[in-house]
Amino acid sequence: SGFVALVDAKDKVRFHSKATPAEAIEALVSATDADVKADWVLDQKVFEPWGYRVIVGYPRDDINALIASSRTNILIGGGILALLICGMIAGLVSRRIVHPVGVLVQAADALAKGDVTITIESMGEDEIGSLSRSFRAIVDASRERAEAADHIAQGDLNVTIQERSERDILGKALHNALTTLQSLVEESTRLSHAAIAGKLATR
Repeated sequence: SGFVALVDAKDKVRFHSKATPAEAIEALVSATDADVKADWVLDQKVFEPWGYRVIVGYPRDDINALIASSRTNILIGGGILALLICGMIAGLVSRRIVHPVGVLVQAADALAKGDVTITIESMGEDEIGSLSRSFRAIVDASRERAEAADHIAQGDLNVTIQERSERDILGKALHNALTTLQSLVEESTRLSHAAIAGKLATR
């Protein structure tokens, strides 16, 4: 509902856009009441040789409506952008934290059920990666202990049990059991050889 008009020195409209009648433009241009012009945003350029003016006018209500619409669009756009950022952050958290922790939980459940065949891949150099490496060390230690126990159960007493620390209770127990079995085997072998040699009094 705005207009563009060419007005002469007598405020007569010589040319105007069709949105606003010439009479309304002339009344607005020649108005002395400030309240009338206050409802419009007017801009003009004077062509000095002829005394003509090019006037551009828009109703202030239209400008305010446009500003309000723009503000609404900005708020909507900002809200959408905020949702996208939140979605990206949620995806990042899920990828970097939730999923790796879920993998470790599944591995812990499997280990608790006696499955020492599980493998844990490297998960980076951050705190989650450090946690995964520590958990992998636990799995590797459990696997070594299980393999050693299996060898002992099958009669292979040549395995080596290394205690990982002073608090390695399982390692100490396996080492003591292996030492005891080795002593029993040696004693049985000695007695068998003595019996074969006729030394039945050997104890």
